[in-house]
Amino acid sequence: MDMFPGGGVMDTSCRKNVLRVKRNVELEPLERVDMDAVLKEGRMGFEKYALRCAVLRSLGITHECAKKIFLAGNCNVDRFLRLVDLNARQEALATAFREMEATAVQLHSMNVKSLSISLSDNRAWIKETCERRVPDMVCQCLVSTVIDHVFEPLQNIALTILYGDGVRDRLIPDWCNEYGLSGSQWEIPTFIIIRSETGRSFYVPAFCS
Repeated sequence: MDMFPGGGVMDTSCRKNVLRVKRNVELEPLERVDMDAVLKEGRMGFEKYALRCAVLRSLGITHECAKKIFLAGNCNVDRFLRLVDLNARQEALATAFREMEATAVQLHSMNVKSLSISLSDNRAWIKETCERRVPDMVCQCLVSTVIDHVFEPLQNIALTILYGDGVRDRLIPDWCNEYGLSGSQWEIPTFIIIRSETGRSFYVPAFCS
């Protein structure tokens, strides 16, 4: 499998490709898009490259799978990086959820609402539920793509939609600040957790677009 590179050494030889990412997406076939260059985009992109590769490796995402997710996000570099960087926070969020459960803290007390679908093999129904509940059409496409290409075909899938100002202010404030989504800049803060029966998860943020 064509996995992302490991280790902490960054290859800067494709720095010139970073400036061509958007042009490649618009004018060339998707298979020619340099995903390594995409991962080095954005603020402190080169510094974050190794971490982003590690996140994708930990999720079992190959270059080919990453390209499909990139395409599902309308080839929007910023949106793809938001997605990767949100998934870099999985462990911290999982710890926060465990602590909340241990101390009987309810999501609604944090101004967060949730909608959950238990583990099911009916992926079409899960996707339809997401489409009904989340108005962001790009997010709907991302969720569908992740379900189809990140998780094994026969695995049962569960879906949790978390929304409300507490998502922005209490659950992922550092991520929101990093991407300029604090205050009223993120209308109806929402993110979706897709989880398989093995416990493997993937997070997708939703916007009113």
